Amino acid sequence: MKKIVLILAILLCASWAYAEEFPRTISVTGYGEVEVTPDTANLSLGFRSMDADLVKAKDEMTKKMDALIDALKQFSISEKDIQATQLYIYPSYATTDGKTTLQGYDVSRTITVVFTDLAKADAILDATIKAGANTFNGLSFSYSKEDEVKSDALLKAVQNAKNQADYLAARFDVKRGKAYQISTSQQNYGVRTENMAAMKAEADTGGGQGYTPGKIKITAQVNASFYIVD
Repeated sequence: MKKIVLILAILLCASWAYAEEFPRTISVTGYGEVEVTPDTANLSLGFRSMDADLVKAKDEMTKKMDALIDALKQFSISEKDIQATQLYIYPSYATTDGKTTLQGYDVSRTITVVFTDLAKADAILDATIKAGANTFNGLSFSYSKEDEVKSDALLKAVQNAKNQADYLAARFDVKRGKAYQISTSQQNYGVRTENMAAMKAEADTGGGQGYTPGKIKITAQVNASFYIVD
């Protein structure tokens, strides 16, 4: 009799251990999305020139940079929002009849301009072209309160996960219990970028309807498992 009781106790403990190790759960993925209007623009552009005289090439680049900074200051853009890279100088060679000769020097420099008055994007681009800018890398838009909005998107994802779990539980005649496992994937911060080649062409011809940044979508994803309650 004692052996039977002992076996039953062992089986009961094993059953509890199995139930704890493999609980009944509902697993869902919740999604949240928030759209915001960007409030900051990042413009990347610069200069590139060729000259046989290295000193002249460097001096010309310095003049262009000074002219560009002066042009940007007209839009109340401070110097701290104008970040310039180092001056890059590369010798340019040509090979003719097996003989390589120095043709001159390729000099380039890129700057990034940050500004918040997005309505002036057209005028700023025009001013930089008139100041001599001839390389264009892109115009991107962002939102200054990104972390705050990401939290809103995450909150929506959490609520969406709960709603999905409740919907499934009701269809299977059970109830959603407390959360068993929770994880979240990296949030995507969609930033629109304008094609600078097209923008330059429009600026050169005086065409275009202006550059509107549109909306930025910030998304969050939550993976959650909930206990099933009968």
